[in-house]
Amino acid sequence: QGVDAIFLTDNLLESIEFGLPPFRHIFWASHQEKPSVLALGVKRCLAEVQRENERQGDVLYIPGVELVPRFFWSGSLRSTNLVCHNHQRNLIVLGTQDAHDLVSLPAAVGYVPGRDTGWIFTTRLLLLLFIGGCAGLIFMPRLLARRSGLRVGVIRRAWLCGLLLPLVLAMVVVNEVALMMPAFNIYSPDDPARFEQRVLDALQRQNLISFWASPEATDHHEFKYGGVPFAVDTRAFPEVLLKTRGYTGFAGVNEGENKFVDPGSIWDMVLKQYLDGKRDEPPWCFGEMLYHYEGQAGKRLSNIETMVWAQEKKAAALLASVRKGFFYARSNYRGQSLTLDQWQVNRWESGQTGHTTNGTVDISLRVSAKIPGEKAEVLIIRNGEVIKKADMTVPFELNFQDSLPRAARGPQETRVYYRAIVSGKYPVRLVINPIFIRR
Repeated sequence: QGVDAIFLTDNLLESIEFGLPPFRHIFWASHQEKPSVLALGVKRCLAEVQRENERQGDVLYIPGVELVPRFFWSGSLRSTNLVCHNHQRNLIVLGTQDAHDLVSLPAAVGYVPGRDTGWIFTTRLLLLLFIGGCAGLIFMPRLLARRSGLRVGVIRRAWLCGLLLPLVLAMVVVNEVALMMPAFNIYSPDDPARFEQRVLDALQRQNLISFWASPEATDHHEFKYGGVPFAVDTRAFPEVLLKTRGYTGFAGVNEGENKFVDPGSIWDMVLKQYLDGKRDEPPWCFGEMLYHYEGQAGKRLSNIETMVWAQEKKAAALLASVRKGFFYARSNYRGQSLTLDQWQVNRWESGQTGHTTNGTVDISLRVSAKIPGEKAEVLIIRNGEVIKKADMTVPFELNFQDSLPRAARGPQETRVYYRAIVSGKYPVRLVINPIFIRR
């Protein structure tokens, strides 16, 4: 299908944890629905990808993971209205070859095997001792009374004060310490600027690429666990793109509606934050596809693509281009695909920052198609506003000149960006990453 490389990802951890009050971090249960990278072993997964790359050279597989920065619970068991929120609010992480980097991420999803081994052992030990202590309180006093001659009440009080009370105090201490740790906080309300940002900060420190997966998608399922009903619910999260920093981009082209890339929508709001100096790097638009096998629900591997300009077909070169925004995303359909042959503003290209001295810029866009002769709508967008709309027939070349708005002219430096969207017959589309211009 003409695919040179695949960014191959799977769930880092696919589990849900819930704890009973008042000792949520002692009386907890975890359920794993599907296999995950941690369950199979990070080293094993990375080794499998490496072996496949060594076996053949046609397609380069670049490993990554999909992780949940945080989920949280609302509702109660008594009211039978438990809801696990944001369990599908996922980050795609690329660029790692180190198992420790992934295991150590501070995702707030409860206890994580490999990361929290000490906590898991301690809490399980306390739980077993508590269950054993309670069982002993019921059965042991009579047995010990017959052997020792002491009264049952005396032995029961000694059992309570000498064993169960210190054990409960230890449980209180461990539970309270766990409650203060952000990585275990899955019971307080949504706060992406705190919890999701902690994960993004850790990814930045490890120099990993991260982008938000399917931020427009919703996901809702009803389950029963041990006879207890609960729901798992994830809503679209435009506010997370605005409130968090340090991510490389988001999946703006996927199998959904893709409204976040429309003129003036969330992407433009975040790009303006970059222009205003409120974030260090601009977010790029990726293509993303939930793909398991060819033909699944009518899917083909080439339906959604991220077209990367790189010096060579090697992981380091591709990832370096992705960091810089040297790529565009496209949606293909029934053999039709659009190809970006040229996108320049004053001869600068996607992801680059150029300049103008006189307040005018020359814009050039050239697009070809696998099936020529079809109509396409072109939108040229500057700072969230459409400055050029044209109906073209592919292949086409569009050249025009733009002047910076008067409000942007003056002695101080002005920063603007230009991006483009080319839409053929739905869902055929190109979404082109921005070029930044300074004056």
